[in-house]
Amino acid sequence: MYRRDYIQRMIEEFARVLARAMGLRNQQRREDALHELAQSYQPFFGITPEVLYGISPEALIDLLGHERPLTPAQAGALAQALEMEASIHFGQNNSLAADRCRKALAVYTWLKTADPSTFSIPRLEAEQRLNHLLAQLLHEGG
Repeated sequence: MYRRDYIQRMIEEFARVLARAMGLRNQQRREDALHELAQSYQPFFGITPEVLYGISPEALIDLLGHERPLTPAQAGALAQALEMEASIHFGQNNSLAADRCRKALAVYTWLKTADPSTFSIPRLEAEQRLNHLLAQLLHEGG
C-alpha cells in the first residue's frame, strides 16, 4: 500500500516536470526544457541521463526489465518524457529525435508484454505519433 502511494506521488510529481518542460518548449526554451527532463531521470526512474542517452533501445528494455525494474506507470511516464525530448529535438537534431523516438517506442512495446492489462487509447495514440515522427525523420535522413 505504501509503495503504491509512493509511486503514485512520484508519477504525479513527474507529470508536473513534464508540464514544466512542455511550457519551456512552447516558450522556445528548448535547452531549458531538455535540462528539466534530463534532471528528472535519476530521481524518478533511477537512470542517469548519460546511461539513458548512451544505450540502445534494446539495452534500455533489458535495464527496465532486470536491473532497474519500473512499474507500468513509471515506464509510461518515461516513454512520455522520451517522446517530449524527440519533439524538442525535431528540426534541431534529428538524429537525437530519432533515438528518443526509438527508445520511447521500445518502452511502449515492453509495456505491452510486461503488463498487457495497461492498454490505453492515449498510449496507442502516442505510439502512432512516435511512428509518424520516426518515419518523417527517417525520410529526412535522421
